[in-house]
Amino acid sequence: MIWVYVFLGIGLAGLVTAISYAVWLAHKASDLYSEVRMLGRRAEEAGELLARIELPAERTTTLDGAS
Repeated sequence: MIWVYVFLGIGLAGLVTAISYAVWLAHKASDLYSEVRMLGRRAEEAGELLARIELPAERTTTLDGAS
């Protein structure tokens, strides 16, 4: 009869472990989602900064440095 309690204990420990892992995984997924959103914001900011860059007019130079 003791084996019933042993298996119940093992099952309960497994259940607690599975729930703990699920909570940990949810936190990690939330952190990852937050980082992806921040990366998207930074990409938008970089795009805005790159859009502001004005390239100078093209000029030709010779090998001796004279324009």
